[in-house]
Amino acid sequence: MLRFIPWNGCLLLVALLLPVGCTPSAPPPSRPAPPAGKPGAPHGGIALTEPEHKYRVELVLDSDKEKATVYLLDADGLKPVATAGENLTLLVQEGAGAVVTLKAQPQSGDPRWKSSRFVGSNPRFGREVNLKKIEVNAEINGKPFRFALEE
Repeated sequence: MLRFIPWNGCLLLVALLLPVGCTPSAPPPSRPAPPAGKPGAPHGGIALTEPEHKYRVELVLDSDKEKATVYLLDADGLKPVATAGENLTLLVQEGAGAVVTLKAQPQSGDPRWKSSRFVGSNPRFGREVNLKKIEVNAEINGKPFRFALEE
C-alpha cells in the first residue's frame, strides 16, 4: 500500500533543505585603505609643491619640540623620494624670519647614502607659523627645487 505525504509536509521538507544548499555570496573585495593623513601629506603635515609639480614635500611642525620634519615625496605625494643631499633649507619669511638647515634622517627603505626625511629645530617652530611664508629649498638628483604652499 502506498502512502501519500500531504502537500504541506512536502513544503516543510523543501523549506528545511533549501537553506542547506544555498550559501550566501562572498562580500565584494574591499578597496585598499588610503594612506593616512591628507592627500599629498601621508604623515599628517602640510603639502608644499614646486612649480613643475614633479615632486612635493610634506612639512610636519612639532611646536612642543620646536622641530620641523620635511618628507620628500613623488608628484602624487604618496611615495618617498630619496636624495643624496645631506640637508635642506627651510626659510621662514615672516617677522624676524629664520633660515633653518634640516639634516638628513633616512627612513627605513631609503637607499644607502640617501634620505627622504630631513629634520631640524628652531625656537621659531614653537610659535604659530604662517604657512604661506614658508619655503623649502632642496636638491633632488642634482637639480634645485623650491617648494611653497600652493594657493
